[in-house]
Amino acid sequence: MENLGVDPKLLIAQIINFGLFFFIFSTFIAKPFLAFIQSEKKKDAERVRLNDLAANQEADLTKKEGEMKLRLKKEYDKALVEAKNEAVAVRTTLMKEATSEAEAYLAKAKKEMADEKRNMEREIKERIGALSVVLVERGLREYLTDDMQKGVTKRILTNLETQNLN
Repeated sequence: MENLGVDPKLLIAQIINFGLFFFIFSTFIAKPFLAFIQSEKKKDAERVRLNDLAANQEADLTKKEGEMKLRLKKEYDKALVEAKNEAVAVRTTLMKEATSEAEAYLAKAKKEMADEKRNMEREIKERIGALSVVLVERGLREYLTDDMQKGVTKRILTNLETQNLN
């Protein structure tokens, strides 16, 4: 082999060196390096899993938020409709109360007007009666005696009272 330029002692030394290098490399460098790479792969897989979990939770939260907003909007709309209905009911009640108060006021005013009218009619009749008596006395004083005047006056007053009752 020397003819080929290969020294067997050098070849054996290189094989032993390679064997030692391989043993040292595989024991002290390759195994810890592979363990480190595997742990990094596990960490990456865990990060990916946690990212997916976070994304799923975020999607769930977004979905729940949307549902919550929709439910709040429905409740808000429902409360708004109820408030409008209550406002209409209150308005209707107030209108009825105002109408009944106005009707009561009108009835009271009509009654007062009727009473006032009766009082005025009574007063006018009394004045007319008194005026009639005065006119008759003055007109008939010259032509009738006192007894005749009293009789005529009495008859006029009786006729007036019967007319007033009718």
